[in-house]
Amino acid sequence: MEEIASGFLQKLKIHSAVPLCYELIFQDRKLVLNTYLGKNLRFEFTGIIHCVACGRQIKKSFQDGHCFVCQQSLAVTDICSVRPEKCHFTLGTCRDEAYAQSQCFIPHWIYLANTSGVKVGITRHTNVPGRWFDQGAVQALPICVAGHRLMAGLVEIALAQHLPDKTNWRKLLQPQSWVDLERARSLVLNEFLDFQGERLRLSTWPGISMLEEPVSDFTYPIQSYPQKVASLSFDKAPIIQGKLLGMKGQYLFFEQGGLSMRKCRGYELMVSEL
Repeated sequence: MEEIASGFLQKLKIHSAVPLCYELIFQDRKLVLNTYLGKNLRFEFTGIIHCVACGRQIKKSFQDGHCFVCQQSLAVTDICSVRPEKCHFTLGTCRDEAYAQSQCFIPHWIYLANTSGVKVGITRHTNVPGRWFDQGAVQALPICVAGHRLMAGLVEIALAQHLPDKTNWRKLLQPQSWVDLERARSLVLNEFLDFQGERLRLSTWPGISMLEEPVSDFTYPIQSYPQKVASLSFDKAPIIQGKLLGMKGQYLFFEQGGLSMRKCRGYELMVSEL
């Protein structure tokens, strides 16, 4: 057994390539996972967790690696980070106005994606295509752009009356058949949606501009899918090992299930090749 990386996991980074390139980012080094595809790896959690924001040692992490204090105080962990329609900037209760100006009051794309089936989502235009990689999208199609995050969130809520707005992680661990996104977009554009009590087509919503973007296709480094549709967790077992079958979204595939690296941010890990 040879140790190939260790330290506190910062994030799983995915780069544009064919297939996509996966890297585990630790404090002072990175591990290119594509190199170990098909090889037997051992991931060991030491039991130590550090907050990814303030660095303090903690017993439990919240919202992708934050301590409770940071989760309660940082703008990036506010409710509107996951529910943009709940933006409370105009109420004067925003946690960080400078953050809001740089991250929320910029153009956001509303898109369709094939992840665990077709879904609707939003993302900052600066976060394309990374957001799609994180969700495990094999295809993505922007349909319109909003001038700020709140408006994009309202569009997403309206479209979610007709399409899912979340990825089913269980289906992400299985082979899927995909929806024709061009056809799905045509159906969306012909739907009548509620906005402030009126019946308006999406193309007539105030502050929305339609996009004419092509479908983007992505290939993930997958040799095979897990034999079991199960979520692996270091909170259940400190050691997870086996043949690395592939990567998709934020998941690493092993025969016994998928390991979400998003949940491991701030964990001290030792990675070895068996």
